[in-house]
Amino acid sequence: MDDLTFQIMTEKPSPFIPYLAAFQGSSPVPAWQVEKYGRRWTDAGNCVSNSSYLLVDWRAGDRITFELNPGYSGPNKGSVERMVEIFTVPGSAQAVLAYENNEIDRTSVTVEDIDRIRRDPVLGKQLYTFPYFATTYLIMQTQQEPFNDVRVRRAFAHAIDREALCRVVHRGMHQPAYSMLPSGFSASAGDKYKSAQVYNPSRARRLLQEAGYPEGRGFPHVEFFISGKTSREVQAIQNMIKQVLNVEIEIGTLESRALGERMYNYEVPMTLLSWWFDYPDPHNMLTAPWRSRPKGFGRQDWIHPAFNDYVDRAAHELDPERRLAMYDQAERILSEEVGGIFLYHRYAFDLRKPWLKGIKKDRMGFYPYLEHNSNVWFDLYIGATD
Repeated sequence: MDDLTFQIMTEKPSPFIPYLAAFQGSSPVPAWQVEKYGRRWTDAGNCVSNSSYLLVDWRAGDRITFELNPGYSGPNKGSVERMVEIFTVPGSAQAVLAYENNEIDRTSVTVEDIDRIRRDPVLGKQLYTFPYFATTYLIMQTQQEPFNDVRVRRAFAHAIDREALCRVVHRGMHQPAYSMLPSGFSASAGDKYKSAQVYNPSRARRLLQEAGYPEGRGFPHVEFFISGKTSREVQAIQNMIKQVLNVEIEIGTLESRALGERMYNYEVPMTLLSWWFDYPDPHNMLTAPWRSRPKGFGRQDWIHPAFNDYVDRAAHELDPERRLAMYDQAERILSEEVGGIFLYHRYAFDLRKPWLKGIKKDRMGFYPYLEHNSNVWFDLYIGATD
């Protein structure tokens, strides 16, 4: 091999490896800088990378500044001379105000501002919407009562009106989900398994009755843990379960670290999670979050041997059709056996100034999410407005 070729040797065929190698978490780290500076190797002046941009200033909790790297000799040299990322909460009122005052060129948008921005004759034209491969779902303790009974899990899944949740609570910013993989993602089932978790109050009540809890009577105390303040989304889910099943779910609050520790110890009866894709392969969105693991290595305790078998074999299958068919069967099991209750697939909403150019769709029809994909910065340039 020559000095410019990166070679990976695997024990088994691993068709997802090219995606993993391109994932931003696989960026090379300069061992000589780490040895010299320790944890401070990422400070401005010490940080060495193979990027077309160079870190020139980092004010913790405030902003980070990059400039074109004069030592870069690769094909993606970049055009914008300086980029500054300001650490406000993405899409917050502060960020949107800064955008309206022309202090920043781009920000994401949250539900608090979406209706106003859509109506605004100027901002509405600068609003970009695209699927962001992420799924929000509920997990439960599936190895303990009452959720060890699949009829209970199915009852809860059929009790939640995802259409209303997306339309009313999220103001049309997300797409209802009935399985894990978002539309457009490799191996996505789309609405193929929708019937497994679709809103169906009569079926939900019947299943709960079959499980031994007619009209919710005798249902044990269940706590729905969250981190931070109770959101409209959590309240809506709580109310839907009460209205359809006559089951009271108590909302409990934990500090985020404590919630994470309890999840990994399988001590959270019920909580809300989201999984953002790291790379566009079902190995990431099906195997990573859902393949069963020993306590301490995963956030949920769902176990299904057939699901494990499908994703394990798919991970090393080189025939694309057979591989996708295996993931399809895995997703069917995940939806029908209610490993999780899928709520919605996320969309990204960006405000971008008309002079910010070069943001292109990839071959999957997906726009890069600039907050997490700095490797697309070299495509950006400042151009004339239309």
